[in-house]
Amino acid sequence: MHDELVFRAHRRRGPQGLLQLFALLSLGAIVLIMVFTGLGITRVSERSVIGDAERTAVGIGRAIFTQESGHLLGQGPGGKPMLVVSPEGLATLDRRMTGYLAPFNMLRIKFFAPDKEIVYSTDHGIIGQKDADNTTLGAALTGQTVSRLTRKGSILDLAGEQRYQVDVVETCLPVITPAGQIAGAVEVSVDVTPALRQLKATATSSLVVLLVVLTVAFGVLCALMAVATRELADARRHLEEMAVTDGLTTVANRRFLMARLDEEHERVRRGFADALGLVMVDIDHFKWVNDAFGHQTGDEVLKAVGQRLRQTVRRYDLVGRYGGEEFLLLLPNTGAAEVQAVAERVWAAIRGTPVARDAGEPVAVTASLGLAVATREDREPAMALARADAALYRAKHSGRDRICGLATAGRQRSGGREEAV
Repeated sequence: MHDELVFRAHRRRGPQGLLQLFALLSLGAIVLIMVFTGLGITRVSERSVIGDAERTAVGIGRAIFTQESGHLLGQGPGGKPMLVVSPEGLATLDRRMTGYLAPFNMLRIKFFAPDKEIVYSTDHGIIGQKDADNTTLGAALTGQTVSRLTRKGSILDLAGEQRYQVDVVETCLPVITPAGQIAGAVEVSVDVTPALRQLKATATSSLVVLLVVLTVAFGVLCALMAVATRELADARRHLEEMAVTDGLTTVANRRFLMARLDEEHERVRRGFADALGLVMVDIDHFKWVNDAFGHQTGDEVLKAVGQRLRQTVRRYDLVGRYGGEEFLLLLPNTGAAEVQAVAERVWAAIRGTPVARDAGEPVAVTASLGLAVATREDREPAMALARADAALYRAKHSGRDRICGLATAGRQRSGGREEAV
């Protein structure tokens, strides 16, 4: 019955909800950290690969032009310098390019005239074409050096073999004459597939290590949070119990008792329950017990009576300390006959066994009980409570140790005897 106070105390899952929220946020944080770290590693790795490939391509491109300027540099319209390659010089240029490029893992080189026409490529099939939509080429022809990382579905390498699914850094740089004029551009394609594969493997290993570290770290935090949450929940439960429980008898206190009375009466008024039984219990001659045996014995009597009440009523009934030596029982959805039966059991349980005390003989205890039933006709719960209190008054002034207020077949019990109402 004591648990009735706790399960009715409108608990919220505050601490547990906080732990669940922390766990979800931790999981979300791990996911975000992994995603952004992975993106960051990928971006940095790609920039590193592009930067290395660009430096190599620029060095090679400039070296080639320096060495081969006599074979590549010609004059265009208006006498302006431009890159040109004669058909007769292709075979010689191919050999030279292979020698230049092969040691540096380069796949292809292209030379462009200022009008974006390909004047030379290690892939002869594209010589003479114009790459009008190439934005990096356009930037190079204005004096900039631009690189981009791209995935080629297929590409012809220096050996004339078709390569598939190759990661390539294409660096396009201007060809500038000693006089400072732009004669065209050169595009160098560097195979970075092995470098990227190695970087991806390293990144994957790093992410796995990071995931393990984050999982352990957040796991420890969640464990600590769980301990703190349990302690917080216990403290909250204790505070809730203190808020609704009488500190001496451990039954419901008056404040909670009155709140439940209002709730149960509202259920009756709205038709969710047929009636609400009320049993007012007053310990007989309690002042004499305090005067004769001391307040410690009086406290022991109060605690014993409270315990007997909880043990006697039904699981869904509520026992509360109404004030001083008075207790109030709320019996939800209970009619007159059932209220009378519960009161009979309570009356017998209180008087059946003397209350043991730490020193001295046990103390015999009796009680007077006043009964009432709240129905829909009661506009306020105070009306039924007043009837129970009046019945208790009659029981006490009729000699105590008796039940008043309701009767079974027109009779009521008094001191072990039945008397007519």
